[in-house]
Amino acid sequence: FALRSVPEAINSAELLLSALFRPQPSPAEVRALVQNDTLLSKDQVVQFARLVADRAVKRTPVQYLLGEWDFYNLTLKMQPPVLIPRPETEELVATIVDEHSARKSTKSARVPEHIVDIGCGSGAIGLALLSQWPTARATFIDKSHAAVRLAQENAASLGPDVEKRCTVIKCSAHEIEKHIQGTHFDLIVSNPPYIPSRDMPSLGPEVAKHEDYDALCGGTEGLDVVHQILSVSQRIATPGTPIWLELDSSHPDKLRSWVKQCGPQAGVEWVRSWHDLSGNHRFVCLQVV
Repeated sequence: FALRSVPEAINSAELLLSALFRPQPSPAEVRALVQNDTLLSKDQVVQFARLVADRAVKRTPVQYLLGEWDFYNLTLKMQPPVLIPRPETEELVATIVDEHSARKSTKSARVPEHIVDIGCGSGAIGLALLSQWPTARATFIDKSHAAVRLAQENAASLGPDVEKRCTVIKCSAHEIEKHIQGTHFDLIVSNPPYIPSRDMPSLGPEVAKHEDYDALCGGTEGLDVVHQILSVSQRIATPGTPIWLELDSSHPDKLRSWVKQCGPQAGVEWVRSWHDLSGNHRFVCLQVV
């Protein structure tokens, strides 16, 4: 892996090795297997060689090779080309949950009744929120057949209590109104396609070769889908509904200027933006007016 400049070579090798065993060993247990020169069966050797080749030569992401990945205390299925949820997206979920927890002492505090996760991919964000709020429902929106199918599978894998609170719809952001039959949401969240088209050629092979282009590229400035979400927000959500977004680091300042320039016609008002743990200006919260 290191010779082929595969990122996180040791971690990749340990994760792929762990996939050979059931139950799956922890990272510490995998390292113990290596240190103790544990012998693999012939089938395990063949399987490991195939996984290594896919990772090193094809640069297939580890998440796709394992077929699952942990996200905010949930284990979710992963299938190409559906976008793989990143640690930054877990940060967004944690912020949303913490904000609502902080409001518990106020009279106006309440758990959202109906969330919409726009551009849901695997369903990671909405499902993580449902795991924290047992009385909430969620509608998942994506224009990709593969994403819709995977979100449905992940909802089902978490049990009937979660699955019955989920609705998954195949449509684009600007088509939501036609599919929700008058439903109004009280929390909007999205990790939309936000990479500016000029930055797409710089993506690493794990992303560029394997993940859905349409789930990554947000148009010339990376804001095409963001503006679609904001344009429908007043018609699909109640006043005061928060809109939580994960964006490119160039977007928060641009979006704040746009809201200020548009005034009441924007249909939303600025709440705040903040940086991820790596220092990137990553997240935005707005509010429907």
